Amino acid sequence: MDPAEVLRYAVERRASDVHVKAGNVPFIRVDGELLPTPFPEVTPEEAQRFADALMPPHKAEEFAETTIAMFDRLYAEGEEQGRVMCIPVHPFILGQPHRIRHLDHVLKHIAAHDRVWMATGGEIADWYIANYLPRLDRHLAELTA
Repeated sequence: MDPAEVLRYAVERRASDVHVKAGNVPFIRVDGELLPTPFPEVTPEEAQRFADALMPPHKAEEFAETTIAMFDRLYAEGEEQGRVMCIPVHPFILGQPHRIRHLDHVLKHIAAHDRVWMATGGEIADWYIANYLPRLDRHLAELTA
C-alpha cells in the first residue's frame, strides 16, 4: 500500500481523517462518517511505513525542538499572566516506540520548570467553571438588569 495513494483518495473525497490499523482496510472520515476504502487490509509493516511517511525520524526531532522552543517562549511571556500551550499528539505517530522518546524529552523539559500546570482540557475547563463562571454570571446579570 502506498501512503500517497491513500491520502490522495482521502483528499479527493474531502475526508477529514485517515485511519490506518494493521489487519484492517484503511478508513476515511467524511462528514463525520467513518467509511472503508477500497484498499486491501494493511499489514503491520505497511502501517509502520504509513506512520514513517507522515513523520520521518528527522521530523520527530524537529517536533521536539519546535515544541520546546514554543514552550520556552510562552513560559517567558507568561511571567506576569499565564499562558496555555496545547501539544497536539497522536499515538499512531508519536506513540511509536522509536518516536516516544521525543515526546518524553519535551514533557520532561516542561515539567522541570516551576509554575507549570500540566493539565488536560477538561481540567482547565473545570478550573474555569469553578473560578470564573460565577463571576461571569454575575456580570452578565448586571448587564441585563
